[in-house]
Parts: sequence; C-alpha cells; structure tokens
Amino acid sequence: ERNPQDLNIKMLKRKRQQAELKRSQREKDLRENHPLFDTPLFIVGRESRLRKFCQLVAWAKYQYNDRNPITGKLRKSQYKSIHNLLGLVSYFDWLMIVIHNLL
Repeated sequence: ERNPQDLNIKMLKRKRQQAELKRSQREKDLRENHPLFDTPLFIVGRESRLRKFCQLVAWAKYQYNDRNPITGKLRKSQYKSIHNLLGLVSYFDWLMIVIHNLL
C-alpha cells in the first residue's frame, strides 16, 4: 500500500522543481530580451566599497554574524558595539545624516 504522505512529498518536490524551471526560464528570457536587466541602475557598481558599506548599514539592523562561517564557533568582535550603533538608525536616516554633514 502507498502512503498518502509519500504522494504529497512527491507532489511538493515536483511543484518545487517546476517552479525552479519556470524561474530559470523567466531569467533566461529576460537575459535574451533585456541584456542589461541585472546591471545596477545607479552609478554605484556591484563590487563598490560604497555599496558594501551601504549594505552593511542596511543589514546591521537585522543581523549580526558573531559566528565563524567555517567553524561555526562564536567570534569575539571588537566591532559589535559599532554594528549595534549602525542598527539603531535606519539606512535612510543614515543617508540624511551623511548628506547633512557633507553640506
């Protein structure tokens, strides 16, 4: 006898696979029809230091990696307080602070 849960798992796997195929097909179509669809819209390039800093500020509010990604052990960070400070203010507010101080 077949277990109904086995059928559900197989059906879910099939749906996930179909969704992945559909997504990759959409991306392929976008690349063919719009060759610049995944390029940055602004002057700041993907590997720019400014972009990395902005990402750090934006992500500071939501996560702090205090574990080594390879070993999984906790890291002692000297910069945790700075990271927490960055997370206190939203990225838009940081932008306003920087612009205000530059002008």
